[in-house]
Amino acid sequence: MNEGKDNMKSSQIDVDGIMRTLGHNKYFHTTQFILISGSIIIASTNSFLYMFYALTPEYQCNNLTEFQFNQYNISINEVSVVYDKCSIDIINADEGLTTENRTLDCVNGYYYTTPVDKSIVSQWDLVCNNLGLAESTQTVYTLGQMISGLLAPCLIEKFGRKPMRVSSHILLLVFNLIAAFSPSYWLFTIMRFLIGGAREAYSISTAVLLSELYPKERRIIMSCLFMNIWGLYNCVLGYIAYILKDYSWNVSFLFNAVLSGYFILDFFFLKESLRWLFANSKVEAAEKIVKKAAKQNKVDFDKVWRITFTDSSQPEVDGHVKETSPECRNNEPKAEIDGKIVADQSQIQTGKQTSDFVKLLAIFKSPYLRKVTIVISIEIIVNVGSLNSVLQMLEVLTGSIYLNFSVAAAVEIGTVALYSVIAKRFGHKIALQCWKTFAAACIMSTSLAKIFAEKDNTTEYIILVLYILAFAGLVAGASGDSIYMSELYPTQIRSVGTGFATTSMRIACLAAPFLKLLAVVAPWAPGIIIGTGCIISSILLQVFLPETGNRVLPQTIEDVNMMEKKNKKNKIEIQTIS
Repeated sequence: MNEGKDNMKSSQIDVDGIMRTLGHNKYFHTTQFILISGSIIIASTNSFLYMFYALTPEYQCNNLTEFQFNQYNISINEVSVVYDKCSIDIINADEGLTTENRTLDCVNGYYYTTPVDKSIVSQWDLVCNNLGLAESTQTVYTLGQMISGLLAPCLIEKFGRKPMRVSSHILLLVFNLIAAFSPSYWLFTIMRFLIGGAREAYSISTAVLLSELYPKERRIIMSCLFMNIWGLYNCVLGYIAYILKDYSWNVSFLFNAVLSGYFILDFFFLKESLRWLFANSKVEAAEKIVKKAAKQNKVDFDKVWRITFTDSSQPEVDGHVKETSPECRNNEPKAEIDGKIVADQSQIQTGKQTSDFVKLLAIFKSPYLRKVTIVISIEIIVNVGSLNSVLQMLEVLTGSIYLNFSVAAAVEIGTVALYSVIAKRFGHKIALQCWKTFAAACIMSTSLAKIFAEKDNTTEYIILVLYILAFAGLVAGASGDSIYMSELYPTQIRSVGTGFATTSMRIACLAAPFLKLLAVVAPWAPGIIIGTGCIISSILLQVFLPETGNRVLPQTIEDVNMMEKKNKKNKIEIQTIS
């Protein structure tokens, strides 16, 4: 028996068949899904609580002391002292005096309208000469995500999904505890970088575990349910932040650390991916999990185990690729968290391995794939970068940022389903065009309102509604990009192509926090920038990218080139007929 297991090839095992026979709606799969999705709020809190513990309170220079009045030769009876945000203006009150007006720096620091420990901005005086340092912590966090996004998939493939998820939980707990008690801005910023990396590893391992838990016919449905749970958690996050608003910013990080204590449940109850175990010839470990699952689901283990051996000598039957073949595995759906595309890591490579660098070169050697990569990268940069920018600008809009965030997050729940309905009926290009045009119209209307409309409460609330509607359009566009992008590339290079585009998106997101500062200086500018980006990217999409709806996904680069030649031939024939 053990010898048979040792000789068992991963391509001979019908994992989807195991899942179906176990009963994917029964106890084992249900509890594993709950375990996987139950802690996804950790991804939300580590990413978005920044908006609340980095709020900029009202502030001005601290008053001068009597000693300083004498030191700077200031007579309170002869001058007027104005304490501004970043300076102290000394203005002559007596016209007969010949001394010039003077300006001093905030020599005694700053006075804040809220307790100093409510925000990292007031904690470390990240205003005036230090303006932008608070936003830099989020940029550094995104940089950590970007680097982890390149490294984590390799570690997840090498060590397994569960070990990486548990490890990232523990790292998040440790890093958040250190951040909570950071005595300096720079130690805090380093911790934010490490938190970003650990959070990305957690997100990727979570998405991969989910995508590998179900057979192919259930994967899309359960992924949608998972994304709706993510949206619900984001809604709840606004209320959590509201509850924590009367505590110091340190409590937010202690809260994150407590949530990461979830690793205990993962360690004892979460099971490793069967697909990964079989792919790495860990058949005995897989058998133990299947036995336990069969017992929990009250299914005969022998019946389940008997169907795991299939004849894989013929990868194609009746023109269809077998589920368990490498070709089919490369076509399995992908899951998304916070704009990050995660390929199904159960892909089993046979034969000689090709490096990612060689695959990337292959993309840019092909004129068609080069064009697709450049355009889809611009598309996802605009959508996700704009989405993050709009979300972080909620601080400078009217109303409560806590309520605004919850309402904006609630928009996520319905837009993914609505995009799918439009895309299924009219195709990705039409669906993306509709949502991006809608977002551009809303966001540019906010700029026009700020330029031409009178400044009153009604106008401010109209602008808020337009921002949230624009956010809805951008969320739909980003969700559509995650599906559309994976359909543009052939199986051979799909993970590399989508990885290049999402890495480009992360680079663009580094600048997203600073758009909030631009909104303070020039309130009309962000809307013009985002709206123009949406219009340009939608035009590029319509002109240069193909429609992928109702098409068989290409397997090789040759398939893509043949498809492109066929499209060109059809266009020439249509023009000739005309």
